[in-house]
Amino acid sequence: MDMKRHLKSALKQLGLDKPRKAQIIPMNTLDAKQDAIVIAATGSGKQIIYETVGLAHSDKLTIVIEPLLALIYNQVQTLQEHDVSADYIDMTRSKEDIDKILNKARKGKLNFLYVTPERLQNRSFIETMQHSNIFMVVVDECHSITEWVIRSVMLICTLAILSAS
Repeated sequence: MDMKRHLKSALKQLGLDKPRKAQIIPMNTLDAKQDAIVIAATGSGKQIIYETVGLAHSDKLTIVIEPLLALIYNQVQTLQEHDVSADYIDMTRSKEDIDKILNKARKGKLNFLYVTPERLQNRSFIETMQHSNIFMVVVDECHSITEWVIRSVMLICTLAILSAS
């Protein structure tokens, strides 16, 4: 299966020459704005799948729900090192910082926004996302957030509906 030019360009911006064979179908599926569930071992490159597709649609926001702070910090830093507009919201950020980040998201000046699962219970976040141009919502490390999924499944569905509109 082939990759479209904009996906190849995004992959190159991320510092990679080509995807692994198992990454191509999920990338093309997400690029076509279809839902995908990717279940793969740690280190198999799931992150590259959603980062490539999100970057290929850099005119819209990709929200990544990630429970592990170390992964959030690492992924945001790596994206920023590749000149990708990425930021995160977690409990360490001040209200002022969060407001600035949400404002960037609402204005379309942010490509990737990483948040911890509890952010889905924050009214200000949800209201901002309703006024943001969302391309994709990613739940990373879903095995780590089952307790949050039970509490937040309706909010995730709301975000999915918003990203489809």
